[in-house]
Amino acid sequence: MERLAARLDDEYFRLDNPGREDMRQAALQTFSKARAASALTFALSSDDSQLHEAIYEAVIAMDDPSTVIQSLETALGPGD
Repeated sequence: MERLAARLDDEYFRLDNPGREDMRQAALQTFSKARAASALTFALSSDDSQLHEAIYEAVIAMDDPSTVIQSLETALGPGD
């Protein structure tokens, strides 16, 4: 998964060229795939301290993360 995330990151940087607006959608899709692969890498880690990174990467991979954020807020309870 780690190599896949790195490969997708490289592809994203190649596609994300300010002079190539026609490639913008492909770049964004590749970015989301890279973040999702990275999220899986962190989630599958034996190091529990990496779980917050998995959540962050998963949220960043989404176009509209509001549903996931609401679920997390509900699960974590009040912040006071």
